[in-house]
Amino acid sequence: MIDESDEELEAEAESESEEEESEEEEPEIESEPEWFIIKDYRNNASYVRIEGAIINPNTLSRAPFSFECKIDTGFFGGLFYEASLLSDVEIVNVQSRRAPLILADGTSIIAQACIANIEKINGYDLPYPGVPVELYMYGRPRGLMGMGALRSFMVLLDGPSERIKIGF
Repeated sequence: MIDESDEELEAEAESESEEEESEEEEPEIESEPEWFIIKDYRNNASYVRIEGAIINPNTLSRAPFSFECKIDTGFFGGLFYEASLLSDVEIVNVQSRRAPLILADGTSIIAQACIANIEKINGYDLPYPGVPVELYMYGRPRGLMGMGALRSFMVLLDGPSERIKIGF
């Protein structure tokens, strides 16, 4: 014989378990990043225009720069560009440091390096104050954007489509 109070307890327990199930959080679904660069990397087409500045943190004086660079996932530094930028480093009174690097062909070099901010990529404005990266300066014009800069973004290498996407 079932007592009415037992039936009430069972109904109450079922109601509580249904509430608990409905209160469980659904897994968070990540939204699609905002891709601001989509480039084919066939035929050396993986170049981007970088705009930024070398900034003296004490005086806030800036030396803006703009150059084309190749996206290079084999380069572990941030940005690499010609030594002519050293004059800009001196203008804003920033101390550069000697930085040993090994190039893709195995050549060892001593570059000069300092911190710089990337403010735009292919005309896309990055959130203020930009992305701080190590800027290596050496020799002739050869711009590279390496993993030190790319790690600040979502990067998708799509092998079958031969495309690279960069976003937030």
